[in-house]
This record gives sequence, structure tokens and C-alpha cells, in this order.
Amino acid sequence: MPLDVLPTELVQTIARNLDLDSSRSLRLSCSTVNQQTLYPFRERFFRQCTLLWDLQRFQILAEIVEHPYFGDALEHLLIDATPYDAIKLWQIQKHLDDLNPSPINPYKNWADVDVYGEVKRLTVEQRTITKHADFSAKFWNETQTDLTMLITIFQRLQNQLRTITFAYEGMDKEFSKFARKYCESSQREMSRPFVTMMAAIARSGVTVESITTSRTAPYGAVCIGRFETLSRYLTNFGTAFEHLRTLKLNLRDWRYPEEGFEPPPGKIPFIVRFLAKCKAVEDLELSCYSSLEGDLILRDLAKHCALPHLRSCRLELFRIVSIDDLFTFLAPSRHLKRLVLRHVVLRDDTATWGDVMRRLATEHDLDGAELRSLFNRSGARVGIEGSVMGAIVVTAPDFKRKMLETAEMLVGGNWGPIWLLASVAYPFIGMRI
Repeated sequence: MPLDVLPTELVQTIARNLDLDSSRSLRLSCSTVNQQTLYPFRERFFRQCTLLWDLQRFQILAEIVEHPYFGDALEHLLIDATPYDAIKLWQIQKHLDDLNPSPINPYKNWADVDVYGEVKRLTVEQRTITKHADFSAKFWNETQTDLTMLITIFQRLQNQLRTITFAYEGMDKEFSKFARKYCESSQREMSRPFVTMMAAIARSGVTVESITTSRTAPYGAVCIGRFETLSRYLTNFGTAFEHLRTLKLNLRDWRYPEEGFEPPPGKIPFIVRFLAKCKAVEDLELSCYSSLEGDLILRDLAKHCALPHLRSCRLELFRIVSIDDLFTFLAPSRHLKRLVLRHVVLRDDTATWGDVMRRLATEHDLDGAELRSLFNRSGARVGIEGSVMGAIVVTAPDFKRKMLETAEMLVGGNWGPIWLLASVAYPFIGMRI
């Protein structure tokens, strides 16, 4: 039976279940089928678009949003922010270290490998990738083409774009040796997509409902130093984020205060000023490690940031100097129903994690709380007696009673890795923290 005599509903059902190549072939079969499959084709392949940080992909996205039919479908933008050059360079260096003998890494018997030839090949590849990475960074920095094109794209997507998701592919944990060094070396390439996207949002006036990280590719973080370059747009974010309901940020700062160049007393961290513009957020996930301002961030969040619509909150890698800071920050969130604390250190000499749990039980009407990888001031982990995993999960019904009972069952121990390891684990797949 010819395709053009089939019912339109059947043809569209077929089209919704085809991959891109098959859809293209189907639409080329005849003009009737082409018209019948136009809508499901648009819904399937243009409702969400993926952007790699490459000039050609920017041009393709610009062509899509300018299309009179397909451009109107785009609602979800997925940004592949994986630092591919940094990953390749790190893996090559790891292979070179394995091939080259040293006091730390003595010579190995590579019976089946031409060591000299392999080293030469990897060295040439390393130089090529380094040249490409330097050229790309210089091109984007000097031309600002990515920012200019994104502003134009977002202006076209006014009142249409709903979500922006950042994806970061990771590396196997076998490459996690000297993880801090990789985290620092990859920050430039890894941070640029997020920072540029935020600048384009601020300058274009587009509003979105969600800015988050991919659940399937979450192996990335943004450098706080580069994040701070957005300060010039801070006044624009209040309007840009007036409909923002979901926000997930993973931030790292490896800077240390140098003598004579310490942060000015009373300076509010930029992340606090940024979050203060996100007053409509209902779902917040914030992972933030800073060797420069780490002890100040929660305190200043409590002083300067009120999120009255917050319903779900997840905080990671925070240092709680005073538990009053935590509860002052949460106080305006009268609708809060779920709280997650992970890899958090309690440095308050006057309180314990039991005190935190008792206040959560009595001061907030929560449906659930998840407390994992908690640490006390001495560096010991805190968990439930009889459990070695340090996972404390309390859910409704009868949340208050369960939480109060669990608060009396806490014990400390030295199971598991140290707290600081979690700050450098984000790029690596399967790394135990």
C-alpha cells in the first residue's frame, strides 16, 4: 500500500518513532507524506536543540531559530560544555607518564609496545591539541562571537525558551590522580559556556524557567573567578530571572588569599549577590567550594539572600561556621518541603549535628530530609549508629518524630574519604567520596 494513502494519524505515529536519518528518508518519499510528517518531525527534533561550543554549531543553531516553522518549536537548549581539549590533554599526559620512567613512576616492561614511537605519537598529538585549545580560547576572547550570536539567538527566542541545561561528560576515575591539578587546568574551557550564556541572558532580556546541569552528564563545575566577571550584568539578572524556578550551580574556587591582597572586609561574595536576584526559585541545588571565601558564603547568604518560594534545597560542600546561618538562610522559605545536605562540615563549637536535626524537626514543616557525608569540626564523619555509610534519610509521614529520634542516634567515625576530596571529584566517573 502506498504511503500517501495511509491515514495521517498512522503516518504521524510512524514518524514519531523514527530516528533522524529514517525521518529524512520518509519525508523525501513524497510531498504528501512530507506535509503529514512536518509537525511530528518538528516536535521530535526541534523542541530541544544541542549546542557544542563550536562556531559551526553556533551557525546551525542561528539558522534553526530563524526558520519560520522549526524555529518556533525550540523550548529547551542543551549546552555541551564538556572541556574536550582539556580532557584529551590530561589523558595524553597520563599515558606519557606511564610510558616515561621516573623515580615516582619507574620504568615498566612494555613488551608489546613501541615505547619510543608511542611517546612520539602522543607528543605530536599533545602539541596539536594544545595549539587548537589556545587558538579557540584566543578566538572566543578576542571576537566575542559566541556572546554576540547568543544575544541574537535569545532575542529571537523571547517568551519561548524555557530551559537551559549544561552537560559535562566525565573521565574514568583511573585518571583522578592529582585531580586538583586537572580541575584547575580545565577551568577556562569548562567555565566559558556557562559564563557566556549568563551574559547573553542578561543582555538579551530573555527569561527562562530552568538553568540546570544534566542528570546524565553532571561532571563539570564553573570557576568562581570567571563567574565573577558577570558582575557588570548583575542589575539585569533581576528581570532575566523573574520566572526562574529551577537553578542548579556547581562552583569551584581554587584561589588563596595572598598577603596584602586579601578580600576587603565586608565584601559580599558574588555568588551571594547573584542568588539574591533569583527570588522566584523553587528548586535550588548549590554545590560551592571556595578556598578563598568558603567560610563566608553561607553567612552572607543568610544576611543578603531571601528565597521565599523555595520548596526544595540542596547544599553541598559548605562549611557551617554557625548553625544560625543555615537557619537564617532557610527562614524565609516557608514552603520548604525537602532539604538535602551533602559533604557539609559543621565548624560551630557550640552545636552538634544533632542540634541541627532537632531544629530542622521543630522549625520547618518538611516532608523529607537527606543528610549525607556530614563532617564535624575534627574531620570525623557523622552517621547513624549501626550504619557505616553516613546516610541519614528521614521522610514523611511523621517527619518530626522520626527526625528527633534519629538525632539521638548519631555517632562519629573515620569511615570513607576526607571531606576535601569531594571538591575535586566532580570530573571523574565512579570516584568514591
